[in-house]
Amino acid sequence: CSHDPSFLSLAAMITIVLFYVVTDIAFRWELARWASAFAFALTMIFGLNEIKIPAVLNGLILMTLALTYLIGGYALKNFEKKLSAALPLYLASYGVAAFVTLQAIVSAPFNGSDNLAKVLIGDVILLIVSAIVHRQYVWVYGATTLFIVPAFIYAKLFLPDAVNQGIVLGGLMVIYVIAAFAGSVRTTRLSDPFLTAAALISIITTTLTWKNPISVTVMLSLITILYITVALWRKWSWLLLPALGFLNLGIFTGM
Repeated sequence: CSHDPSFLSLAAMITIVLFYVVTDIAFRWELARWASAFAFALTMIFGLNEIKIPAVLNGLILMTLALTYLIGGYALKNFEKKLSAALPLYLASYGVAAFVTLQAIVSAPFNGSDNLAKVLIGDVILLIVSAIVHRQYVWVYGATTLFIVPAFIYAKLFLPDAVNQGIVLGGLMVIYVIAAFAGSVRTTRLSDPFLTAAALISIITTTLTWKNPISVTVMLSLITILYITVALWRKWSWLLLPALGFLNLGIFTGM
């Protein structure tokens, strides 16, 4: 085993990582931190590929690494009191997550969409933690919007009929609106990402339930009520226009 080229390559990569880590600790050289962060990620990817573990476990380990990098970067930023100290770990974190996601997308036809859904949920968790770490609501927009995809994948896996899939997403839409109300207790800005994602779902669920007159009429009625409720709550008079559009569409489908 010690003469296996892949084993020797892995050993060399680990040695390089250790060299850069020691250099960073000893001399506070940020370039070494950049090198060690990305070198370790590449070493993990190469090592996991060599031991041939299942795709789901591979993705779980790498997404855990991405999350560890993100939290580690946050800790370094607080310890050294500067953003530049955390940037190598932040970028390595998102780089690993992007690699795992792209890998899952490419392999979805072979490993199934279930694995892709799990990876996307990992991305959602990473985005939520990013919102906490960076104290920026823009990450919540990404999390709430992206979560729609794995929700739809699982709905499609367990419910082959498009109408039922639309009903499930309609349930998610209601949950998002409830979450928006709950989030507004702290600040109204926190409700915006959930409302934006709910608006997107309202279009998707209408499309999915369109072939069933009863289901689409009920869904359009629910959407109209939610739009009017949010318009009154947030004092967004402009939201009454799409509410009126959904109401007229509901009347048309119910005829």
